[in-house]
Amino acid sequence: MDKGTGDYNTSKQIIELNKANSGQDALDDITVGGFMVDELVTTLDVKVPRLGMEFESESATFRFYNDYAKATGFGVIMHHVHRQHTRVLDRIFCCECEGYRKKDKRDLHVKCHRPETRTGCGAKMKINGRGNDTYTVVEFIA
Repeated sequence: MDKGTGDYNTSKQIIELNKANSGQDALDDITVGGFMVDELVTTLDVKVPRLGMEFESESATFRFYNDYAKATGFGVIMHHVHRQHTRVLDRIFCCECEGYRKKDKRDLHVKCHRPETRTGCGAKMKINGRGNDTYTVVEFIA
């Protein structure tokens, strides 16, 4: 597999970073798809989301995470939202393969089953828009 190409969903390690480990030192030994995160970032020429990053709008945050996701081999959906009137307070962006499909109740009567597309991927990024006019990354799992 060449650097910067391929599907990392099957070999991706789930990385949970908390606020205590949000610095650069926390990412020294993290691998994604067999590559060091910093090596992967320089190869793909994209920025990796970090805790505490701030964005002007929700759409700017989505574009940033979507660019990161495309470069690392997965798609993004807007999963969960908390709103206060029209303002977004919290939003979770997650992998399109997140979770698993429910068991089909019509299993005996279905001639041709659809292929399984949801594989339980845990990649997600949570933003928080409470307090000021910017959106801050508060949780990131690669």
